[in-house]
Amino acid sequence: EGCDPNKPAVDNVSISFKKDEILCLLGRNGAGKSTIIKLLTGQLSPSFGEVNLPLDYDLITGFRNQQEQIGLCSQNNILIPNLTAKEHLTLYAKLKLRSGFNKEVRRVMTNMRLGKYKNFKVSELSGGYKRRLCIAIAFLGSPNLVILDEPCSGIDTNARKTIWELIEALRKNRAVVLATHDLDEAQHLGDKIIIMKDGHIALESTTKDLQDELTKNFTLNVELKASLST
Repeated sequence: EGCDPNKPAVDNVSISFKKDEILCLLGRNGAGKSTIIKLLTGQLSPSFGEVNLPLDYDLITGFRNQQEQIGLCSQNNILIPNLTAKEHLTLYAKLKLRSGFNKEVRRVMTNMRLGKYKNFKVSELSGGYKRRLCIAIAFLGSPNLVILDEPCSGIDTNARKTIWELIEALRKNRAVVLATHDLDEAQHLGDKIIIMKDGHIALESTTKDLQDELTKNFTLNVELKASLST
């Protein structure tokens, strides 16, 4: 409602996602972040342009490569209230993997510090632990690309900082895309920041360069002259 159907949601955008890098898509609602995520995960097909994943397609054989894996943590919790945390991870492990289900579930539960809550039903978990479970599902199976859509939405400050630490620990050997409108989150986690506005890239920079640019010091010299008394 209120959107122009003739105006593309994302226009003239070119982004590369690199291994061992967290790229932050920063922007307010409607900037185009979620559209990019839907294009990457196949929920939308581009009207023009291309989405290329490194292992997705073999140019010689023409077959799609089944080793290409994408992990997604959606903005909203997509969980089954009556299943436990462990049952969720086991379900997704069997969907994503061909073997080693139990080992992978144990690994992810340990990394996300879910162990003592593994037998809690989702309906019994706090908001912070529900988000942890969603992030754990995204990282399950060691995917090449992990997409986190506002992973800390709706949780308190302490839980947010814990999740930041967990994401930092799990980022190794994969590309991570983090969509957020929280500047602190982007500054803390991001190696590279892309600021989106109205479907366009308004700015693309490393976090360090952007921080240096916005925290420059200026020296202001003021010379005061004595007023003449009459």
